[in-house]
Amino acid sequence: MTDIDCMDDITVLMSAYNGEKFIREQLDSIRNQDNVRVRLLVRDDGSSDTTGRILTEYMAEFPDFQMALVRGDNMGYVKSFTELVKIALVRYPNCSYFAFSDHDDVWMRDKLQTATITLNKLNARTENIPIMYCSNTRLVDADLTPVGLFRNNPPEISKSKCLIQNIVTGCTAVFNRKAACLFAERQIPDIAVHDQFLYIICTLLGKTVYDHEPHILYRLHGDNQVGKPNVFKKLKQSAAKLTKDTHSLEKRAKDILSAFDDLLSEKDREIVSVLANYRNSLGARFKLMFDSRFRYTSLLSNVIFKIKIITGRV
Repeated sequence: MTDIDCMDDITVLMSAYNGEKFIREQLDSIRNQDNVRVRLLVRDDGSSDTTGRILTEYMAEFPDFQMALVRGDNMGYVKSFTELVKIALVRYPNCSYFAFSDHDDVWMRDKLQTATITLNKLNARTENIPIMYCSNTRLVDADLTPVGLFRNNPPEISKSKCLIQNIVTGCTAVFNRKAACLFAERQIPDIAVHDQFLYIICTLLGKTVYDHEPHILYRLHGDNQVGKPNVFKKLKQSAAKLTKDTHSLEKRAKDILSAFDDLLSEKDREIVSVLANYRNSLGARFKLMFDSRFRYTSLLSNVIFKIKIITGRV
């Protein structure tokens, strides 16, 4: 058996939209990953710039690189990534691992290898549970000059915390086929962020592993869908949550109970129910208020969370 035969097979799913400035660098970094067999499935989400042409030219320039292009109308990155997962499961029935990719980052050469080594230690290829690897990111400016880390400290992962706070940066996520199948087959209404839904699935029903070492250069620029907010942006977002983010966590918990009822253990169903049913009675509201399992990382977020419980707006 050759070294190539021993390599892990992984399908990278990229949703691209108006990415002409940076997409070629990302394509190069995916193609040049070390010690994995990579195929790339790109969905052009209705770009109005030259993104589509760049993708077509890239495939012609590197015919040995396994790359496929799907074109479609603009539907936003969440629906676009969801569509990619569904297409990939059908098109690549023997693929064990999948990864999300943005169009404007640059991956370090060991990104996918590090992820698959971790997943293999968890028997993710053979385990019949959803398993996901994710990591920290190194923040860079538009010219790839480092500006810091996305997270200074490793986050705490738990079945209760995954229901209220997302710790996954989607472009770092690498996950097994079981996770992809559940993500595609058990959709819940109005998924706000695709990576958080996958994180909830894997944490509740399987395993999520976080690597604090960054293996990706996350580019910060004016067109980012998601970035690291500064202090003023955080305060603005927090204030908005008190008035606009009404019942979203409660509704999602109810949707999870409905979609995964047959897969949740009795203990895990109880955890989700604390959040889903907190408005059923005053006692249920106090139970959520003082349940130490439901805590945010920051003091400000916890204060806001408690205010929302009191006012019935979680």
